[in-house]
Amino acid sequence: MSISPRMFLMRQAPMPRMQRGTLWIIGSNGLYQCSTLEPPVTTMNRSGIDPVPAGAYRTTLQQSDKHQMSVPLLLDTYPRSAIQIHILNHVGETKGCIGVGVEAPGGLTESQKTFQQFMEHYLSYVQVATPPPLYIIAPGQNVFPPIAVPGLELLFAEQSMPPIESHQVKQ
Repeated sequence: MSISPRMFLMRQAPMPRMQRGTLWIIGSNGLYQCSTLEPPVTTMNRSGIDPVPAGAYRTTLQQSDKHQMSVPLLLDTYPRSAIQIHILNHVGETKGCIGVGVEAPGGLTESQKTFQQFMEHYLSYVQVATPPPLYIIAPGQNVFPPIAVPGLELLFAEQSMPPIESHQVKQ
């Protein structure tokens, strides 16, 4: 059975200094899961840096000058831009990107190792097809019902996926 690759970021309830979540890559090559870290919403932290809004985003591979490596870039993230998935241990190390790692007090640990594992899964799809889209799900939002497949991994139903559309710029 061939499964179109997808990524899901399920955000937890927002915290004053950070936004935690869980990221899954799901497809024919199996299931990968890790923890995420983003800046909190500005109404809580007043920093002026919001996480990218919940929604569906296409991704592409981009060379990051800051990280000196290729990283996934989210496309059509208006009003945000240049949102990447990369190595991140503390929310102060980003201006809005999504960090991956192992959840720890105050941030993430093992971010470099986790990012390498994440990229192995991400690149396994990029090499044979278009990069998997990312669905960011807000806390309490239940729009993608999981299907448990005995003996296999957690899969998401094909029919429950909304189409990937560009976010329209409001004039």
